[in-house]
Amino acid sequence: MSNCITQDPKHKDVLADIINLSADIIISVDENHNVIFVNPAFEKIFGYQSKEIFGQSLNILLPKAIHSAHKEYIDSYDKSDDTSRHMAMRSALCGISKTGEEIPLDISIQKHPKGGLFRYTAICRDISSRVAQEKRLREEEKKFKTLFNSSFDYIILMNGQGEIVEFNDTAARNILNEDEKYTGEKIWDCGFWRSETDFSLVQKAVSEIKSNENTSIIINILAKNHRKIILEVTLKLINMEHQQIEMIVFEGKDITELVKSNRALIDSESRLARAQKISRLGNWEWDLITNEFIWSDEIYRIFGLDPRSFTLTYDAFLGRLRSEDRPRAEQALTNSLSDKTPYKTIYRIILPDGNERIVEDLGEIYRMEDENPIKIGGTIQDITESWGREREFVFAKMRTEDKNIAKV
Repeated sequence: MSNCITQDPKHKDVLADIINLSADIIISVDENHNVIFVNPAFEKIFGYQSKEIFGQSLNILLPKAIHSAHKEYIDSYDKSDDTSRHMAMRSALCGISKTGEEIPLDISIQKHPKGGLFRYTAICRDISSRVAQEKRLREEEKKFKTLFNSSFDYIILMNGQGEIVEFNDTAARNILNEDEKYTGEKIWDCGFWRSETDFSLVQKAVSEIKSNENTSIIINILAKNHRKIILEVTLKLINMEHQQIEMIVFEGKDITELVKSNRALIDSESRLARAQKISRLGNWEWDLITNEFIWSDEIYRIFGLDPRSFTLTYDAFLGRLRSEDRPRAEQALTNSLSDKTPYKTIYRIILPDGNERIVEDLGEIYRMEDENPIKIGGTIQDITESWGREREFVFAKMRTEDKNIAKV
């Protein structure tokens, strides 16, 4: 069939179209490696007109560094039985344009019988776009690797089935012993989980993960030397478009010390609350900038109020005092603001059930460097019982003195 086409004069124009309309470059050289034919694609990509390049050595189109190597390659090819060869299979090649720009090329070469006008013909494809894309991918991968391994978080890459592909340096350094690899294993089958609950949480999260969604869990792992680490883990499913695969990123933040600190804070607050309850003493703050009031739980208990239903304001506080004692409480605060000294006052409060309690209020003003007040803080203590005992003692003493006077 091909012989019929090439021998039939009426197909001459078709063959010319194949050559002239080809997006690939076609270059033919003679026995001395001088250019004797190029197609329009060559002119477009290399920037030479055909009349400029005809008769020129092929070396004009090659980097100087490969001139000698290229000759050796052609001589070796000439001695072989191959009639065609794909040069890109041996090394990365490029041509040199008229402006001196390097053009990455995918090249296949064929040799013609000796003695003819044509000795070698190269068909070249400009792969600049592909090379640029590959370079971008390499750069992005390098950036990813740098971020991946410089992160202080524990990062584990998995495929879509939860099989481990890679650990970052932080995870490998803290989790893996020298003889442990785990690559290719399901993450929940690894030996660094503290309990069955932990790897079950990971297995469930991996099985339920969806694209464009993050899943967060708190888990425990055993690091080297069986040290327990608490991780706040985020699982992300990402599509690696250039590889056409899905990857799951396991990113764990070490919150061990934070959890310990929070537990210590909770324990401290619990001890403080118990101490305040025993002493019937609570602390309070009033932010003069935001007008925000804060009472400890014990003050709410002293006043018999529920913090969930009682809206705490200065007026609401005054409303819980006996009307006769309000002026004294307000005056103590006013004097403290003007005298720049702490205050101490005693007043009576009315509980929601109508009962009355006596409290001692100690307060101090906090000021800026320019002496403007910004906050008031202090304590309120229920002194009802001690006040009653003191009053009883005073009355008893007075009765005794009256009796002694009567005897005289």
